[in-house]
Amino acid sequence: MQIRKTGNTFAVFRRFVNPLEHAKIAARSGRRLVGICLAPLPAMRKKTLCVLGIAVAVLCGTMKAATRTSLSCSATDVQNSINAATSGDTVVLPAPCSVTWSTTVVIPNTKGITLDGNGATVSGRLTVNTNASVGSRVTNFTFTRPGVLGSPTVSMSGGAANARFRLDHSAFTGGGHEVLVLDEAPGLIDHTTWTGMSAANETIHLYGFGAGNDTAWRTDHTPGSTAGVIVFEDNTFTTASTQPNNAWSQSYYGAKQVWRYNTFNYFFIDFHGNNEVGTRWWEVYKNTFNGGANAACCTINARDGSGIVYGNIRGSGSLTNFGYCEETTTGMYQIGRGLNQVLFPAYSFLNGMSDSLNSCGGLAVGGMVVANRDIFVSAGANCVAGGNCASGVGSGTTLPSTCTTNTAFWKTDAGGDWDTTHGGANDGALFKCTATNTWSLYWVPSTYPDPLQSGNSQSGQPFAPTGLRIISSE
Repeated sequence: MQIRKTGNTFAVFRRFVNPLEHAKIAARSGRRLVGICLAPLPAMRKKTLCVLGIAVAVLCGTMKAATRTSLSCSATDVQNSINAATSGDTVVLPAPCSVTWSTTVVIPNTKGITLDGNGATVSGRLTVNTNASVGSRVTNFTFTRPGVLGSPTVSMSGGAANARFRLDHSAFTGGGHEVLVLDEAPGLIDHTTWTGMSAANETIHLYGFGAGNDTAWRTDHTPGSTAGVIVFEDNTFTTASTQPNNAWSQSYYGAKQVWRYNTFNYFFIDFHGNNEVGTRWWEVYKNTFNGGANAACCTINARDGSGIVYGNIRGSGSLTNFGYCEETTTGMYQIGRGLNQVLFPAYSFLNGMSDSLNSCGGLAVGGMVVANRDIFVSAGANCVAGGNCASGVGSGTTLPSTCTTNTAFWKTDAGGDWDTTHGGANDGALFKCTATNTWSLYWVPSTYPDPLQSGNSQSGQPFAPTGLRIISSE
């Protein structure tokens, strides 16, 4: 074997052996392996061997990402460390500190890195511009700065096809409007806590593709997919129960989102309407909603788009029903519409709260949202396991033998183990009657916990290769 070293790279020459052996040699030295050339064995002297497939990506990639500790917690030192980092690196703040950032710290879209606050308490602004191929992560911060309209505390921005970001294990205590601003960049927000919010704070804004842009409405979306979607899971949102009104999140302009396994204390989710380009898609399931001082709140306020609402828990305090309404007579982007404004019904089933049609926290126009056309619900459904499904959403282990188009059925023994926290064989799946007496699988929730919680996609470390092929040619 020959190992030729040039700068920070290795080239390895040896008779055909396990190529990962050479990867480990390079990794131990902290250097980068850029390729392997395999000399022919005696029996193959007339042939050239090439290792193709996943191994190429593994062996040509960076084998060891760097961890950089910022000189201090100041915005300048943190920014300098970010600027010096390359994709896959981690920038860590020094021992837990409390600091004010007078300038905005920015992760540029030229790289995907992890920014680890290491328990830091920061009053300042952070902007993450996502990279096309490597996700960025922000973790282990407490952000105390109040949000201000047009001047968010934290923003995540990028293209809908970019690598997913992750914002996790952090606290937001400042309250105000636009504590967090998001656009069409997909990502995961998990294990965060939100406090300090006052009445009517629009704490989180999801701006989708931007004002007047209907791109998402001209693009198909598969229920259960996280492509182009922002996922909120395992978070806690709390408005003080003494406030005269609650705080909320607000989405617009084709935003797509999943809210699951969160706890909402006097906080609701709003999908905006009022003749603007509306929210495109929403999935809200397995959350717990608790009320507060104002009985006229505080669950879901859906004024646009379509989606699925399933298995949410009614907690303590005064709560309203889930509200679905249309605020204009044009019907544009209204509840139960999908690609190119074509009918694409919403489904709400097995929730602890009831569903209120044509009634929500907006200027509802009567009669615009129609049951068993725009939205199908489980309450009062005429949908019997093994029998007929004429309206609404049914549930059980046996699909109805007959069905009316667009009705739905939650099959409890289908879907596979999408909730991996309990190891069950099947966690349920939603079937849709796509034509008279014809059932089709419609929705299986994406894997929970979200795979980004494992951290693998942000690490920059290669996965062990599988499916290697050795191809010989004269």
